[in-house]
Amino acid sequence: SDPRVKAARERIEEKVRAAKTAAEMREAYRGYMTAADIARTKAEALDTAIAWQNVVEACAKAEGHAQGDEESKAVRAVASDATQRWHWAGAREAEAKGDLDRAIELAAKAVAGPASSELRTYQASLIARKKDADAKAARKRDFDQWAGQARAEKDALPALALWKRAESFADDM
Repeated sequence: SDPRVKAARERIEEKVRAAKTAAEMREAYRGYMTAADIARTKAEALDTAIAWQNVVEACAKAEGHAQGDEESKAVRAVASDATQRWHWAGAREAEAKGDLDRAIELAAKAVAGPASSELRTYQASLIARKKDADAKAARKRDFDQWAGQARAEKDALPALALWKRAESFADDM
């Protein structure tokens, strides 16, 4: 019952616990990275926002168990690519639903990091389509305004001038 033996035993037991914890963390990291790789393979096949979100979530779990810079960098690389592709897929889905504002927002998030020329071209086309849609909506409002005034006009001559003005907006729509 020497106190030095007791202290040495406690240090050794602590080192054993730390080694077991590190081994458990490595095993968990491997498991989560395997899950992330499987999810990534599925996401590449499906290319949907939900599939890419699953990859991002798997990477978040793996990052919590990464030990050291090498493992952390590996997780961040997969997570970064998956996040970009998640936003891009979400933009395509929003565009398909006709929500150009949301599609543009998600495309902007996707190009925030290193982006392919295809992604940048996609973002530019969304912005151009939104601009065209906004311009068309403005012309439609102007047409409706002038046509309403023309319908309300009792005198034929001023009504004709209003209809001609409305027609100029209709030609642009």
